[in-house]
Amino acid sequence: MLLVATYVAVCVMIEGMIYFDTRPTRTRFTRRLAIPLAIAATIAIAFASVVAVAPSARATQVKAVASAKEFDPGNIVSDAVFFDGDALSASQVQEFLEARVPRCYTASGGPTCLRNHMQATPTMAADAYCKKYTGSTNESAASIIAKVGAACNVSQKALIVLLEKEQSLITAGRSSSGNFPTLTKYLHATGFACTDTAPCDELYGGFFNQIYYGARQYQRYVNSSVYSWRTLGKNTIYYNPKKTCGSVTVNIRNKATLGLYFYTPYAPNAKALANLYGTGDSCSSYGNRNFYRIFTDWFGSSQIPVTGRIQQTWIAQGSHAGALGRPKAAAQCSASNYCVQKFQGGYVASTKRGTSFVMSNSAVSAAWLASYGTNGALRWPYSKAKCTTSGCVQKFTGGYVTTTSSGNAQVITGEIAKKWKALGGTKSALGMATGAMKCTAKGDCRQKFIGGVLAAPGGQAVQVVTADIAKAWKKAAIRKAVGYPKASQKCSTIKVKSGKKTVKVRACRQSFTKGWVVSRAGATTRTVTSTMAKAWSKNRSKVGYPTSNTSCKTARGVTTCKQKFTKKRITIKGKRVTISKL
Repeated sequence: MLLVATYVAVCVMIEGMIYFDTRPTRTRFTRRLAIPLAIAATIAIAFASVVAVAPSARATQVKAVASAKEFDPGNIVSDAVFFDGDALSASQVQEFLEARVPRCYTASGGPTCLRNHMQATPTMAADAYCKKYTGSTNESAASIIAKVGAACNVSQKALIVLLEKEQSLITAGRSSSGNFPTLTKYLHATGFACTDTAPCDELYGGFFNQIYYGARQYQRYVNSSVYSWRTLGKNTIYYNPKKTCGSVTVNIRNKATLGLYFYTPYAPNAKALANLYGTGDSCSSYGNRNFYRIFTDWFGSSQIPVTGRIQQTWIAQGSHAGALGRPKAAAQCSASNYCVQKFQGGYVASTKRGTSFVMSNSAVSAAWLASYGTNGALRWPYSKAKCTTSGCVQKFTGGYVTTTSSGNAQVITGEIAKKWKALGGTKSALGMATGAMKCTAKGDCRQKFIGGVLAAPGGQAVQVVTADIAKAWKKAAIRKAVGYPKASQKCSTIKVKSGKKTVKVRACRQSFTKGWVVSRAGATTRTVTSTMAKAWSKNRSKVGYPTSNTSCKTARGVTTCKQKFTKKRITIKGKRVTISKL
């Protein structure tokens, strides 16, 4: 454990940003080390030659987003973030190490950078705190970090931050001007079993031991009755080993933060927080402040986890330094493994198929949110938006959102969504939706599209209403008269008189719950309603197509309906149907 005594500030340039890493000066050494410390001291000062290693891939970027206002001494890091043994894979850790040190500079004869470090590792039996660790004859630092994190269920990100906080080992070798890797940095990598009142315990020296026992110790803090002098709730935390510097009452609210105070039992004072990237005063301590600061600047948030496929996509977009920014909320996931997470600049989703994507269209996201997001009818994002010059469409598990080129976003769900998809979606004659789905109290629903309307009476099949019939049916008065469609539109060529000539024209008809809507080329679209609807269905071939709308009057309790057609006239008085000449 690193207990802060005398403090010095080390200025480290990381990716164009200055970091002040303040740690205790070491004035005592271990008694018996596997490699003599005389050699370590020689290497530490022998900076005559530099070894350059080629740059590698990048991972999460570095951006100074930590804020003293956000630092919460009672919740420095959340349990969800800290106790996550699947936070990073070995390859992701390797990418991160290479991103922090694109080119490795070392002292002549000294150890290499962590990104290139290889060593034999022992097999560690499972115990109450960690699962079994299977050793290897030649294992990378990235593999060790990943496997230890998984075995002890401690975030690989937290272990990375611990290595940087204690020894600047992650960034050692980044610059030719100093902070080279040294044996001392590897021997005391996490500061485990090192106190300010005695030498470091040589039994725990070396990179593997430091990582393994350091991670295991955090599980001991929360799962062992031995560590009981601090508990969740209010604790007196000193600012410094010097008791005269004072203390603060900290309400420790989670196990991860409790573990940090066992490992480094001091809280930063106001001066340390006022200069978050530098030094405070003689009473300042920096261990827990630096853990928060480095974690936040390197991984975006010490409170909200970003993991799995969503993390991969987020990193590909520049992580917290990119357009998506920092996470705003933890990922929400369904029982069927669909997930979505909110960031400052939008949403990232992942699917049960193993894909992940950015919800890049702001109009789509806004429409989804307005429909109550994952709690609404659309439910979970299914695939990324597909866009053309005319607009975009994005599929959700419960439907679709379409947007026109002007930004008009509409939600398509339920049976209407299924019908629209079956017809060809945006490639069909209907095209994009132009209006929201509207439903009556009876469950009759309709939705407007560029090329028509999809509609259905409650509980019945969805029908397509297009062309002139759709134009007429969009009017409230006609909808009231004929109801909702119950069959598809049927069209044919009919003969009609045009002056002294008989010509062929296209005519279409569609059955609705209370009548018919009929269109004819060159003529006004008409409705056939009330008792006339049944009569026309039976006598259509005799009377032709309507040239007027149904007209009904009631006198002395008897209703009479009349309507003209292209060939005949129908009159219905009571139950009597009469067909006559025009």
